[in-house]
Parts: sequence; C-alpha cells; structure tokens
Amino acid sequence: MEIVSAISFVISIFLTIVGAYFVVIMLFAFGRLKKYEEAEPATKFAVIIPARNEETVIAGIVGSLNAQEYPPELFDVYVAPNNCKDGTESAAREAGADIIKCENPVHYKGDVLKEAFEQLSGRGYDAFCVFDADNIAAPDYFRKMNNAFKSGARVCKSRRMTKNPYNSQVSGSYTLYFEIFNLLFNRARSNLGLSSPIDGTGFAISREVIEKIGGWSTESITEDAEITAIMALAGECVEWVPDAITYDEQPTTWTSSFHQRMRWCSGFFLVSKKMMPKIFTKLAKRGQRFQIFDEIMILTMPYTQAAGVVSAAAGLAIAVYGGAPAVAGLGITIVVSYLAASVFAAALSAAAGYNVARMWKGILTFPVFMVMWFPIQLFAIFHKTSDWRNMRHTGVSEKDGLAKPRV
Repeated sequence: MEIVSAISFVISIFLTIVGAYFVVIMLFAFGRLKKYEEAEPATKFAVIIPARNEETVIAGIVGSLNAQEYPPELFDVYVAPNNCKDGTESAAREAGADIIKCENPVHYKGDVLKEAFEQLSGRGYDAFCVFDADNIAAPDYFRKMNNAFKSGARVCKSRRMTKNPYNSQVSGSYTLYFEIFNLLFNRARSNLGLSSPIDGTGFAISREVIEKIGGWSTESITEDAEITAIMALAGECVEWVPDAITYDEQPTTWTSSFHQRMRWCSGFFLVSKKMMPKIFTKLAKRGQRFQIFDEIMILTMPYTQAAGVVSAAAGLAIAVYGGAPAVAGLGITIVVSYLAASVFAAALSAAAGYNVARMWKGILTFPVFMVMWFPIQLFAIFHKTSDWRNMRHTGVSEKDGLAKPRV
C-alpha cells in the first residue's frame, strides 16, 4: 500500500500543477467579451464542406450559407463528396453548392481538405471556411468573420453551439461540454490574447496563412487538433469570434458518443505525440513563448486525463484499505461533486441561452459524461483508432429555433 500511496502522491503533484495552470487561465473567462468593429463587406470567402454519405443533411448547411446576410458575390460554397454511397453530390447540387471532385484516395477528412485547398488556390479568395455537412451557420456568420478579418485577424474560430440539445441526455451533455469549451477555453484565451484551440469546424483561415504553411498538410484523424498545433508552430494566433455561430448536430446515444470520443482521444494522443517535440523546439526560440507554452499544456491533456484515471484508482484502493470511514468519506465526496457539477451545468445552460427545464436530462447526466473522458482517454492511449467513422446524422434541430448565446 505504501507503493500505491507514493504513486498516488506523485501523480497528484503532476495533476495539481497542470490543473492550477488551467484554473488560472480559466479565471480570465470572466473578463469583458471581445467585440470586433463592424466593417464593410470585403472579404471573399470560399467554403469547403467535406461530405461522406450526408444526403440527409447537406442541404441544411448549404442553404444556411446561401441565405447569409452578406453579398453573394463575396462567397462560394463547395461540397467535396468522398467515398459516398448515397445521393450526397446530387443533393448538394440541388441545394446550390459547387462540387469539388476528390481525385485522390481519401482516408481522413484532412485528405479532402488538402485536395480542396489545392484546387481552390489561385482563384482570388481572401479566406477559406471549413464546415461539416451537419452544421448550420447563423445568418450573420460571414459578416462577423469579415469584421474579424478586417480588424487584422488571420485565423478565426466561430462559437460552437448545438442543433439538437434536447433530443437526449447525450446530446444535452455534449451541449454543455462545448459551452464549457466556449467559456473556459476560448473566451479565456481570447481575453489573454492567446490562440483558441480549433475544435471541430466553423473556422476560417486567410489565404496568406495557407500559403505560409504550404497548404493543408494534416495527416491525422483529428485534423482540428493538428492544424491548431501547426498554427502555433507558424506563429499564428487563432482568434475566437463569439458572434459568429456554428451549430452542430450532436450524437444522441452513448454508443455513438463512445465511438466518437474514442476517435477524438486516440487522434489527439497521436497529434500530441507527433507535435510535442516540434512545439518544445519552438519554445526554446524567442517570441510568442506564452502562446507556445499554452499549446504544450493543451497537448498534455491526454496524459493528464490518463493520469487522472490512475489517481482515482489509487484513491479507491487507499480508501478500501482504510476501512469503512475512508470509503464513506469517498462516497460523500463523490455525491457532493456530482451535485456541484449538476448545479454548474444548470447555470451554464441558462447562461448559454438554452431552456434549462428541457435540458434536465443532459444536466443530470453531465457529470457522468465528463468523468467518462478519463477512462476513454486511458483506453485510447493503448488502442489506436485509425478509422474515420462517419457519424449518422438526421438533420433534426429544435422546432422552436436554435439557441442564441446570452454571454
């Protein structure tokens, strides 16, 4: 038991240091929300939408883009069907999108984006936006992104919200998870002048930056995490644009959630393993050290979550060894933590503009959803996921309209 206690102590020191860093960063989330001044429409956008068997939802994203409050001559929408066995391409054409043909084999989404960027280079676009087929863009998405680019931004990340927050406890938990990301990761880093992690889609990159990094070059199953690290190496700050909103359709079952999060965790671990040495080399050089250090801390998250599982297991063993009082104390801690997390989830739901009464399933299961990240991450370290498994989308969104953020 002495060995278990020693291991637990060492791990707890590591977790405390990493945790303290993230807590300090998160405190800056409560500063004033960054706003971009209104600018005349001038940025010409090319939108790229990779799509695999997305016949049921592709018209939604294309329609929301073509209905933008932005001059139609200043943007073009391209859908890149790949490995499809349905009518994705014809549905995209009918919705008003142009089609990009993928001539090379496609294993990951990054393969699609690489080919799309190559085909669209030299066509006079100022910036490139990337969406998923299940997304919906708010009507003023381009206008808000244009404001950011005209203020000097070169890489922008939109605010990610949920299309189907009330469909199930799982989609509700995802909704709350991404609101934590919006508030405690993106908003905090925006207030500090740090780069926001690119999570998912709804981001835009200027032509100058794409040319600077030599085109799209991600090779992993989590291209968003990899391009975030590439931007850090290139010295580019990813700016969060909270007024530009992208809505995602989230999984509604625990099984689909497990497969998706396994892919994310496995891919993020491989990105961390690949990019960490390069990031450390960059840290040794002068300039933007805080931003580089922050990226290093983000890349440690797979190891931190895995260490959290080991620490929890060690704590459980120590409690059992300590007898009934220790087990009772551990039980009380778990119950109090669950209640506190649920109260926090309810407050976050209200602050984000969702209907708290309708979110009750997601609120009550949110603590379980978050705890599940730890064993999934530990398993992902030893189980490499290389299959880009397409999530089945239905296109379902709320009948009473999509939520709008209050903070």
